[in-house]
Amino acid sequence: MSHTPLPLSGTQLPLTAGPYTATVAGVGATLRELAYDGRPLILGFDADEPAPAAHGQLLAPAWTATGPSPRSSTG
Repeated sequence: MSHTPLPLSGTQLPLTAGPYTATVAGVGATLRELAYDGRPLILGFDADEPAPAAHGQLLAPAWTATGPSPRSSTG
């Protein structure tokens, strides 16, 4: 039984909608590729490399139940 190892960026999820194609990488739900009619719209990266300089990654604060609320007022 042979096992194919996952790429460094994790499981790959290809998406298509009309002339658009995209690939989302499983590690960090990173947008790895995005194209329109075959033309790249973002600076993508290979499946076997981590996202360079956080390309395609959502950078947002992690609000927790014990942390500050985005709706709270400090006065």
